[in-house]
Amino acid sequence: SFQAKWDIEGSFDYVQFEISTNNGSSWIPQCGKYTKEGGSNQSGATAEPLYDGLQSEWVLESIDLSDYLDQNILMRFKLVSDTNVREDGFYFDDLQVKILNDNLSIDDFIAQNFNLYPNPVKDQLMINSPIQNYDLKLFSIQGQLLFSDQNRNGNSTIDYSKFANGIYLLNIQSNNRSQTFKIIKQ
Repeated sequence: SFQAKWDIEGSFDYVQFEISTNNGSSWIPQCGKYTKEGGSNQSGATAEPLYDGLQSEWVLESIDLSDYLDQNILMRFKLVSDTNVREDGFYFDDLQVKILNDNLSIDDFIAQNFNLYPNPVKDQLMINSPIQNYDLKLFSIQGQLLFSDQNRNGNSTIDYSKFANGIYLLNIQSNNRSQTFKIIKQ
């Protein structure tokens, strides 16, 4: 997953997130939540997943790489642009590659060590945990980062009173482990 925003000439210029399994000899474009199908004017990417147009707010993009488990891969962002219209470009941040398996791992560790209540929440979400030094990130359902706090310790609260009613995603990270919880604000 990664945070991204972009301003790219629509229907002509584009960015693709690509994977190579052969040390860069060839590249495979990847489909994400915010990619769309390339058009006939996007040379070399017709009907392939890509980013173009305007996305002015940061969004949390997620791409499933499970087809590449147990393989050495290279990743890249490829930007293709003509000389006609110049826009701001493509920005990304917080790129993370998460490996999940069926053993007692990330989900079980977080679930066993964090108690979140009440859910649904009206004003204050309580977090009870024996874990020291964990990070919180709160996202809107559209993927916009609303709140971030690092180095929380033990029990904690998050003030939801300033947020509109709806569904939010709370990401908790500790010791290179992460889990996202769906929190409903009433």
